[in-house]
Amino acid sequence: MPVVGSILGRRIVASATPPGPDVGQKFDVPQLSAADLESAYLPPIGFYAEAMVAAGQTVSLRSAALSNATRRPVEIREIRLGAYSPPGAAKNTGVDLGGVLKVSLSVDGHLVTSGLVPAWLLGKTEDWRAQGYRDSVVTGVLWSQYVWRFAKPWYMPPGAQVSAQLHHSGEVVDSIVGQIGLFGSVASPRRTSFIPYAAAWASQAYQAADTAIEESNENDLSNATSNPVDVDRLIARVGTRESSSAYPGIFYGDRPTDGGFTIKAATSHGEVITPGYVGVRAGFGSSRALEMSHQIAPGDYFKVTARKVAVTAYGTNSFLTRVFAGIVGSREVTL
Repeated sequence: MPVVGSILGRRIVASATPPGPDVGQKFDVPQLSAADLESAYLPPIGFYAEAMVAAGQTVSLRSAALSNATRRPVEIREIRLGAYSPPGAAKNTGVDLGGVLKVSLSVDGHLVTSGLVPAWLLGKTEDWRAQGYRDSVVTGVLWSQYVWRFAKPWYMPPGAQVSAQLHHSGEVVDSIVGQIGLFGSVASPRRTSFIPYAAAWASQAYQAADTAIEESNENDLSNATSNPVDVDRLIARVGTRESSSAYPGIFYGDRPTDGGFTIKAATSHGEVITPGYVGVRAGFGSSRALEMSHQIAPGDYFKVTARKVAVTAYGTNSFLTRVFAGIVGSREVTL
Protein backbone atom coordinates (compact mmCIF):
# COMPACT_ATOMS: atom_id res chain seq x y z
CA MET A 1 0.00 0.00 0.00
CA PRO A 2 1.40 3.45 -0.83
CA VAL A 3 2.30 5.75 2.00
CA VAL A 4 0.54 9.10 1.48
CA GLY A 5 1.57 11.02 4.61
CA SER A 6 2.37 10.91 8.30
CA ILE A 7 1.25 12.38 11.59
CA LEU A 8 3.87 12.77 14.34
CA GLY A 9 6.13 10.38 12.47
CA ARG A 10 3.47 7.68 12.04
CA ARG A 11 2.65 6.51 8.51
CA ILE A 12 -0.77 7.05 6.93
CA VAL A 13 -1.44 4.23 4.45
CA ALA A 14 -3.98 4.48 1.63
CA SER A 15 -6.64 1.81 1.52
CA ALA A 16 -6.71 -0.56 -1.44
CA THR A 17 -10.51 -0.28 -1.59
CA PRO A 18 -11.52 2.09 -4.38
CA PRO A 19 -13.95 4.83 -3.38
CA GLY A 20 -17.59 4.44 -4.29
CA PRO A 21 -19.68 7.18 -5.84
CA ASP A 22 -20.46 8.77 -2.47
CA VAL A 23 -17.53 7.53 -0.40
CA GLY A 24 -14.28 9.42 -0.05
CA GLN A 25 -10.80 7.86 -0.08
CA LYS A 26 -10.35 5.59 2.96
CA PHE A 27 -7.28 5.78 5.21
CA ASP A 28 -5.97 3.67 8.03
CA VAL A 29 -5.91 6.52 10.60
CA PRO A 30 -3.36 5.90 13.38
CA GLN A 31 -4.54 5.80 16.95
CA LEU A 32 -2.82 8.65 18.83
CA SER A 33 -2.09 8.48 22.53
CA ALA A 34 -3.10 11.28 24.91
CA ALA A 35 0.54 12.49 24.94
CA ASP A 36 0.61 12.62 21.13
CA LEU A 37 -2.61 14.62 21.05
CA GLU A 38 -1.24 17.00 23.69
CA SER A 39 1.95 17.71 21.71
CA ALA A 40 0.10 17.88 18.39
CA TYR A 41 -2.03 20.79 19.59
CA LEU A 42 0.27 23.57 20.77
CA PRO A 43 -1.64 26.72 19.88
CA PRO A 44 0.04 30.11 19.38
CA ILE A 45 -0.08 32.58 22.22
CA GLY A 46 0.79 36.23 22.81
CA PHE A 47 1.06 38.66 25.71
CA TYR A 48 0.89 42.42 25.15
CA ALA A 49 1.15 45.70 27.07
CA GLU A 50 1.61 49.37 26.19
CA ALA A 51 1.93 52.72 27.94
CA MET A 52 2.47 56.37 27.08
CA VAL A 53 5.78 57.78 28.32
CA ALA A 54 6.51 61.49 28.62
CA ALA A 55 9.94 62.90 27.77
CA GLY A 56 12.46 61.99 30.48
CA GLN A 57 10.06 59.69 32.32
CA THR A 58 10.01 55.95 33.18
CA VAL A 59 6.79 53.91 33.26
CA SER A 60 6.21 50.37 34.54
CA LEU A 61 3.99 48.20 32.38
CA ARG A 62 1.27 46.08 33.94
CA SER A 63 3.04 42.83 34.87
CA ALA A 64 -0.12 40.72 34.62
CA ALA A 65 -0.44 41.60 30.92
CA LEU A 66 2.99 40.15 30.04
CA SER A 67 3.15 37.25 32.53
CA ASN A 68 2.15 33.66 31.88
CA ALA A 69 -1.20 33.58 33.66
CA THR A 70 -2.24 30.45 31.78
CA ARG A 71 -2.10 27.02 33.33
CA ARG A 72 0.23 25.72 30.62
CA PRO A 73 3.91 26.34 29.89
CA VAL A 74 4.72 28.48 26.85
CA GLU A 75 7.68 29.09 24.55
CA ILE A 76 8.26 32.70 23.48
CA ARG A 77 9.97 32.92 20.08
CA GLU A 78 10.13 36.68 19.64
CA ILE A 79 9.57 40.00 21.34
CA ARG A 80 7.92 42.68 19.22
CA LEU A 81 8.60 46.26 20.19
CA GLY A 82 6.71 49.31 18.98
CA ALA A 83 7.00 53.04 19.51
CA TYR A 84 4.77 55.74 18.11
CA SER A 85 4.04 59.40 18.66
CA PRO A 86 0.31 59.91 19.28
CA PRO A 87 -1.87 61.86 16.81
CA GLY A 88 -1.20 65.58 16.89
CA ALA A 89 2.41 65.22 18.09
CA ALA A 90 3.67 66.90 14.95
CA LYS A 91 6.93 67.99 16.56
CA ASN A 92 8.33 64.44 16.28
CA THR A 93 9.48 64.64 12.67
CA GLY A 94 12.20 62.02 13.05
CA VAL A 95 12.07 58.68 11.29
CA ASP A 96 13.08 56.28 14.05
CA LEU A 97 12.18 56.32 17.74
CA GLY A 98 14.21 53.21 18.63
CA GLY A 99 17.09 55.19 20.10
CA VAL A 100 14.73 57.26 22.25
CA LEU A 101 12.57 54.49 23.76
CA LYS A 102 14.45 52.23 26.18
CA VAL A 103 13.25 48.92 27.59
CA SER A 104 13.93 47.01 30.81
CA LEU A 105 12.74 43.40 31.18
CA SER A 106 13.07 40.59 33.74
CA VAL A 107 11.29 37.32 34.48
CA ASP A 108 10.96 35.88 37.99
CA GLY A 109 14.01 37.91 39.08
CA HIS A 110 16.16 36.84 36.10
CA LEU A 111 17.50 39.69 33.96
CA VAL A 112 16.34 39.80 30.35
CA THR A 113 17.97 43.19 29.80
CA SER A 114 20.92 44.54 31.74
CA GLY A 115 19.29 47.81 32.73
CA LEU A 116 17.55 49.98 30.15
CA VAL A 117 18.34 49.02 26.55
CA PRO A 118 17.32 51.14 23.51
CA ALA A 119 14.66 49.30 21.51
CA TRP A 120 16.67 49.44 18.28
CA LEU A 121 19.50 47.45 19.91
CA LEU A 122 17.21 44.49 20.59
CA GLY A 123 16.18 43.76 17.02
CA LYS A 124 18.29 43.93 13.89
CA THR A 125 17.00 45.92 10.92
CA GLU A 126 14.74 43.76 8.75
CA ASP A 127 12.62 46.43 7.08
CA TRP A 128 13.56 50.11 7.03
CA ARG A 129 9.94 51.10 6.43
CA ALA A 130 8.82 49.37 9.61
CA GLN A 131 11.32 51.39 11.62
CA GLY A 132 10.11 54.77 10.46
CA TYR A 133 6.61 55.02 9.03
CA ARG A 134 4.42 58.13 9.02
CA ASP A 135 0.89 58.10 7.62
CA SER A 136 1.07 61.73 6.52
CA VAL A 137 3.87 64.20 5.92
CA VAL A 138 3.43 66.55 8.89
CA THR A 139 0.75 65.65 11.40
CA GLY A 140 0.46 61.90 10.93
CA VAL A 141 1.30 59.26 13.50
CA LEU A 142 4.99 58.28 13.52
CA TRP A 143 5.55 54.52 13.96
CA SER A 144 8.72 52.53 14.66
CA GLN A 145 8.69 48.74 15.04
CA TYR A 146 11.37 46.16 15.88
CA VAL A 147 11.47 42.38 16.37
CA TRP A 148 13.85 40.54 18.70
CA ARG A 149 13.87 36.99 17.31
CA PHE A 150 15.36 34.28 19.52
CA ALA A 151 17.81 31.65 18.35
CA LYS A 152 16.43 29.42 21.13
CA PRO A 153 12.83 29.68 22.39
CA TRP A 154 12.32 31.27 25.80
CA TYR A 155 10.45 28.75 27.97
CA MET A 156 8.06 30.23 30.56
CA PRO A 157 6.38 27.89 33.06
CA PRO A 158 2.85 28.55 34.28
CA GLY A 159 2.80 31.56 36.59
CA ALA A 160 6.09 33.09 35.33
CA GLN A 161 6.09 36.79 36.23
CA VAL A 162 7.46 39.27 33.68
CA SER A 163 8.37 42.80 34.77
CA ALA A 164 8.84 45.57 32.19
CA GLN A 165 9.66 49.27 32.19
CA LEU A 166 9.75 51.84 29.39
CA HIS A 167 11.96 54.92 29.50
CA HIS A 168 11.79 58.01 27.26
CA SER A 169 15.31 59.47 26.95
CA GLY A 170 13.96 62.97 26.32
CA GLU A 171 15.82 63.37 23.03
CA VAL A 172 12.58 64.18 21.27
CA VAL A 173 10.10 66.55 22.87
CA ASP A 174 6.79 64.68 22.56
CA SER A 175 5.44 61.72 24.50
CA ILE A 176 5.85 58.24 23.01
CA VAL A 177 3.54 55.25 23.27
CA GLY A 178 5.71 52.18 23.86
CA GLN A 179 4.49 48.66 23.11
CA ILE A 180 5.83 45.22 24.06
CA GLY A 181 4.47 41.91 22.79
CA LEU A 182 5.72 38.41 23.65
CA PHE A 183 4.73 35.85 21.00
CA GLY A 184 5.15 32.11 20.76
CA SER A 185 3.12 28.99 21.46
CA VAL A 186 2.01 26.65 24.22
CA ALA A 187 4.79 24.16 25.06
CA SER A 188 5.41 20.85 26.77
CA PRO A 189 6.75 21.02 30.35
CA ARG A 190 10.49 20.97 30.99
CA ARG A 191 12.94 21.94 33.72
CA THR A 192 15.24 24.40 31.93
CA SER A 193 14.74 27.62 30.00
CA PHE A 194 16.81 29.66 27.57
CA ILE A 195 16.16 33.12 29.02
CA PRO A 196 17.06 35.92 26.58
CA TYR A 197 19.64 38.52 27.51
CA ALA A 198 20.64 41.94 26.17
CA ALA A 199 23.06 44.68 27.20
CA ALA A 200 23.82 48.08 25.66
CA TRP A 201 26.24 51.00 25.44
CA ALA A 202 26.01 54.45 23.83
CA SER A 203 28.67 57.09 23.33
CA GLN A 204 28.30 60.75 24.13
CA ALA A 205 26.68 63.00 21.52
CA TYR A 206 29.03 64.94 19.24
CA GLN A 207 28.74 67.85 16.82
CA ALA A 208 29.82 67.38 13.20
CA ALA A 209 33.20 69.10 13.72
CA ASP A 210 34.09 67.16 16.90
CA THR A 211 36.85 64.54 17.10
CA ALA A 212 37.06 61.96 19.87
CA ILE A 213 37.80 58.37 20.90
CA GLU A 214 35.44 56.77 23.41
CA GLU A 215 35.23 53.25 24.85
CA SER A 216 32.60 51.14 26.54
CA ASN A 217 33.57 49.91 30.01
CA GLU A 218 33.50 46.49 31.65
CA ASN A 219 29.92 46.99 32.91
CA ASP A 220 28.24 48.09 29.67
CA LEU A 221 28.27 45.10 27.31
CA SER A 222 28.87 42.54 30.05
CA ASN A 223 27.31 39.30 31.20
CA ALA A 224 25.67 40.51 34.41
CA THR A 225 24.06 37.10 35.10
CA SER A 226 25.34 34.05 36.98
CA ASN A 227 25.17 31.79 33.91
CA PRO A 228 27.21 31.70 30.67
CA VAL A 229 25.52 33.73 27.93
CA ASP A 230 25.48 32.62 24.29
CA VAL A 231 25.76 35.85 22.28
CA ASP A 232 23.85 35.65 18.98
CA ARG A 233 24.63 39.08 17.55
CA LEU A 234 26.35 42.41 18.06
CA ILE A 235 24.19 45.34 16.92
CA ALA A 236 25.38 48.87 16.12
CA ARG A 237 23.49 52.08 15.28
CA VAL A 238 24.34 55.73 14.70
CA GLY A 239 21.71 58.04 16.19
CA THR A 240 21.27 61.65 15.12
CA ARG A 241 19.04 64.35 16.62
CA GLU A 242 18.31 67.96 15.81
CA SER A 243 20.01 70.34 18.24
CA SER A 244 19.52 73.81 16.77
CA SER A 245 17.73 76.42 18.84
CA ALA A 246 15.02 76.71 16.20
CA TYR A 247 14.12 73.01 16.18
CA PRO A 248 15.36 71.43 19.42
CA GLY A 249 14.66 67.75 19.84
CA ILE A 250 12.24 67.20 16.95
CA PHE A 251 14.26 64.71 14.90
CA TYR A 252 15.77 61.36 15.81
CA GLY A 253 16.94 58.72 13.37
CA ASP A 254 19.28 55.83 12.59
CA ARG A 255 21.59 57.93 10.46
CA PRO A 256 21.99 56.63 6.88
CA THR A 257 25.63 57.79 7.00
CA ASP A 258 28.02 57.06 9.84
CA GLY A 259 28.29 60.68 11.02
CA GLY A 260 32.08 60.48 11.24
CA PHE A 261 32.02 57.37 13.45
CA THR A 262 33.94 54.14 13.03
CA ILE A 263 34.06 51.42 15.68
CA LYS A 264 36.07 48.34 16.59
CA ALA A 265 35.12 45.51 18.94
CA ALA A 266 36.84 42.79 20.97
CA THR A 267 36.09 40.52 23.93
CA SER A 268 37.42 41.08 27.43
CA HIS A 269 39.93 38.29 26.74
CA GLY A 270 41.38 40.15 23.75
CA GLU A 271 39.62 38.09 21.08
CA VAL A 272 39.21 40.36 18.06
CA ILE A 273 35.71 40.80 16.61
CA THR A 274 36.64 43.51 14.10
CA PRO A 275 40.36 43.65 13.15
CA GLY A 276 40.27 47.46 12.94
CA TYR A 277 37.89 50.38 12.86
CA VAL A 278 34.88 49.86 10.57
CA GLY A 279 31.94 52.03 9.67
CA VAL A 280 28.55 50.95 10.92
CA ARG A 281 27.19 50.69 7.38
CA ALA A 282 30.24 48.93 5.97
CA GLY A 283 30.94 46.65 8.93
CA PHE A 284 27.42 45.86 10.12
CA GLY A 285 25.51 46.15 6.86
CA SER A 286 21.89 47.10 6.32
CA SER A 287 20.80 44.81 9.18
CA ARG A 288 23.10 46.75 11.57
CA ALA A 289 24.10 43.40 13.08
CA LEU A 290 27.00 40.95 13.16
CA GLU A 291 25.68 37.41 13.58
CA MET A 292 27.84 35.16 15.76
CA SER A 293 27.89 32.21 18.12
CA HIS A 294 30.08 33.20 21.04
CA GLN A 295 29.77 32.37 24.74
CA ILE A 296 30.80 34.76 27.50
CA ALA A 297 31.15 33.71 31.12
CA PRO A 298 29.61 35.65 34.02
CA GLY A 299 31.48 38.94 34.39
CA ASP A 300 33.02 38.79 30.90
CA TYR A 301 32.20 41.54 28.43
CA PHE A 302 32.57 42.96 24.95
CA LYS A 303 34.59 46.15 24.51
CA VAL A 304 33.61 48.64 21.80
CA THR A 305 35.84 51.59 20.87
CA ALA A 306 34.28 54.43 18.88
CA ARG A 307 36.37 56.89 16.88
CA LYS A 308 34.79 60.18 15.80
CA VAL A 309 36.34 62.35 13.08
CA ALA A 310 35.20 65.76 11.88
CA VAL A 311 32.67 65.75 9.05
CA THR A 312 30.86 68.39 7.05
CA ALA A 313 27.71 69.64 8.77
CA TYR A 314 24.45 68.41 7.31
CA GLY A 315 22.91 71.42 5.53
CA THR A 316 22.26 74.47 7.66
CA ASN A 317 20.83 72.53 10.59
CA SER A 318 22.75 71.55 13.72
CA PHE A 319 22.79 67.85 14.62
CA LEU A 320 24.22 65.82 17.48
CA THR A 321 25.35 62.28 16.64
CA ARG A 322 26.33 59.30 18.78
CA VAL A 323 26.99 55.62 18.26
CA PHE A 324 25.12 52.76 19.97
CA ALA A 325 26.19 49.13 20.47
CA GLY A 326 24.38 46.15 21.97
CA ILE A 327 24.69 42.40 22.46
CA VAL A 328 21.75 39.97 22.43
CA GLY A 329 21.64 36.27 23.19
CA SER A 330 20.41 33.87 25.87
CA ARG A 331 21.54 31.62 28.68
CA GLU A 332 20.23 28.28 29.95
CA VAL A 333 18.72 28.41 33.44
CA THR A 334 17.46 25.52 35.56
CA LEU A 335 13.98 26.30 36.85
